[in-house]
Amino acid sequence: MIARNFIWLTALYFWINFQILCGVVKESELLARWSFDEGNGTKSIEKSGSGVNDAILEGAGWSSGINAMSQFALDLSDGISFARVPSHPNL
Repeated sequence: MIARNFIWLTALYFWINFQILCGVVKESELLARWSFDEGNGTKSIEKSGSGVNDAILEGAGWSSGINAMSQFALDLSDGISFARVPSHPNL
């Protein structure tokens, strides 16, 4: 019983780590990247250079301070705001 649980948990451990590793994308393979740290305005600039349009902020605001990892961050705390990316053939 202990050996069976050990084998099952080991397999689960490796499967979870494999799933995490598959989620990592090289910078050169990104389709688009937004940092959402502009701090003002109604658009977030796409930073990968792929030609994808900027994200348009629909009701979202900017926050700063304790909860922001950079100087500014996108604030979606009201629960109805979002960022929209116009359609693009690369996406």
